[in-house]
Amino acid sequence: MYLPKHSHKPKENPFAVQKSRRFIAASGAIAFFTVVMSSYFALEKVRERRRRPDGVLGHHRRGKRVVIIGAGTAGCALASSLTTASPDLHVTVIERNPKHVFHAAVPLAHVGHRSYDLNTTGGVDFLRSPATWNVTREAVLVLGEVVRVDTAQNEVVVREEPQPHTTASSPTQESSPRSLWAATAQFFSKPRTAECERRYPYDALVLACGAERVLGPLERFITTAQVDRHRIAVNPGITRDCLVHTYKGTILHVKVPPTSFVCDKSSTPQAVRYAARQHDGTFIGTVNTIWRYLYYFNKHKFCQYLVVSADRQPSDAFPATLNERILSFWHSRGVNFTPCTYITHIDPYRSVATLYNYSTKEKQVVPYQLLLLDLPLAAPSFIRESGLSGSVNVTEGFVDVEPHTLQHRKYKNIFAIGDCAGLPTVKSYGAALAQVPVVSHNVRVHLTRDVNEATDSEA
Repeated sequence: MYLPKHSHKPKENPFAVQKSRRFIAASGAIAFFTVVMSSYFALEKVRERRRRPDGVLGHHRRGKRVVIIGAGTAGCALASSLTTASPDLHVTVIERNPKHVFHAAVPLAHVGHRSYDLNTTGGVDFLRSPATWNVTREAVLVLGEVVRVDTAQNEVVVREEPQPHTTASSPTQESSPRSLWAATAQFFSKPRTAECERRYPYDALVLACGAERVLGPLERFITTAQVDRHRIAVNPGITRDCLVHTYKGTILHVKVPPTSFVCDKSSTPQAVRYAARQHDGTFIGTVNTIWRYLYYFNKHKFCQYLVVSADRQPSDAFPATLNERILSFWHSRGVNFTPCTYITHIDPYRSVATLYNYSTKEKQVVPYQLLLLDLPLAAPSFIRESGLSGSVNVTEGFVDVEPHTLQHRKYKNIFAIGDCAGLPTVKSYGAALAQVPVVSHNVRVHLTRDVNEATDSEA
């Protein structure tokens, strides 16, 4: 007796018409569900990042008014800290740039990497973040340029660029009929904008507007139009492109001191120390990055790399042990470092720079193939014009504040944070973020003291 054979199910072709229909239907359903959910979460994210109307913030926050000038790293962090710690505090952030790029701890040259000033070729800006997203929604964001600070009236004068006014902005004009020609002309015509100045009162003012790179003492020899051309490089992308096409001659890398240091004929150690504490991290990082590029492409045999600084060490702000370590590293790598030296003359057409060593009182004429400038910093002009810079920082215009409290020496309701503050410290992102809790605490203490004094006077 034989057992019956088991019936085997015939193998189906996975590419059969019936199976392919099921697969396509299931894949389409999954893809549709994925797109819907992604769109939902994206819209929710955009909705959360929208700015809250000023009327809503004014209704919920009726306390003291704090105005922060600058929506950079320090300004955004301080606005978030103040609004979180004080629910009734009315915070206004004023910023002139609608977008920011945060390149912390990035050397100025950044050779061999993607440069921030090149961006993408597709027209989409992936490198800059809008200020409307960086500033907390619990603060009012004002896009405009600060003209001056009226310390007598406790007001900030801002030149704003309002939104374009069209004929559809008013209800009466919306209801009125328009001809086809008028509608077409309005569609193709450019909207007109008019700048206006507004005043924003404050009970406490925080300056977080950062600093700008200026030519400093080199303004007598070159102009801004000559920078990043005629063998003079400043920006990261231009520096990288120039190094790529340099195969001979001297690469002269100069850390330009501030104008106040060059004008000081005595060249005291205090002046040198102040000049060194502006951008030491970027200068040393740039030297190391450029050396690495020249070493990687084996260009040390053809190009001489000469580094010049007005400091007595790689950085007068660093301790002696760290300076010795940096010097030993540079000497072992073949970096020719010349301290106590700055530029006294530049001939951009002959590609010749005159260097002066204030320690040995000697001058040296150096022909260069490429001149790399690490420019000094200066605060925005409105700080100096408003009388907020001290007698020591007249040229650079940094805010005259107490180093420990970051409070202005003359106006007690004004504080400064970040690069615009006249502090004897290295200007960096780490320093700015470390100053945020100090300023946040001192601002709240100052406002609380004013409230208590007002209550005592009423009693």
